[in-house]
Amino acid sequence: MSVSVAAEAVALNFLGSAQQQAGDDAAAAANLARTLDLYRRLGHQHGQANALRDLGRLQQQAGDYPAAIASHQQALQLMRDLGARPGQARVLNDLGTAQQLAGDYPAAASHQQALELYRDLGSRLGLAEAHNNLGHLATRIADTQLARHHHTQALAIARDIGVPCWKQHAPWKESASPTSQTLYHAKQLNTCGRHS
Repeated sequence: MSVSVAAEAVALNFLGSAQQQAGDDAAAAANLARTLDLYRRLGHQHGQANALRDLGRLQQQAGDYPAAIASHQQALQLMRDLGARPGQARVLNDLGTAQQLAGDYPAAASHQQALELYRDLGSRLGLAEAHNNLGHLATRIADTQLARHHHTQALAIARDIGVPCWKQHAPWKESASPTSQTLYHAKQLNTCGRHS
């Protein structure tokens, strides 16, 4: 692998991510596409998978769910080819979110696959994320009992491992309806996930 080309790919990926966070989606997309091209030229599958995942998240943010799903599916296949189970779990969660947003709720069972992988890997933070995403899916299909179960599981894990932001958002009124409690969990855990 050419060190200078690999270093350029890494730098472009970081630049693209920073541009995305700053709201410059066009520049971010161009740099992430360039990153992907460089990793493909180098034959660096892990770099390709990460670039595809980042590109998929950008496409999802822009509302281009079919493109996001395609990018995540390509990233997932590369992670599977590499046997990179933690990467597979992360991509499965991203894929499930894109599928949910596209209205493809049965396909969003990718979150369940992520949950099982995180459980096998012993990643409690990953488990909390997967439970939270399964809670969102259950909310979308109006299964408030299941949503509450998954959000409560996510919250319990986050409290147990000491994720400070989630602890701040933990309380809710016990007298509130199960639907409002579920929506509260979803809103607070999402807010926390973006800021911690």
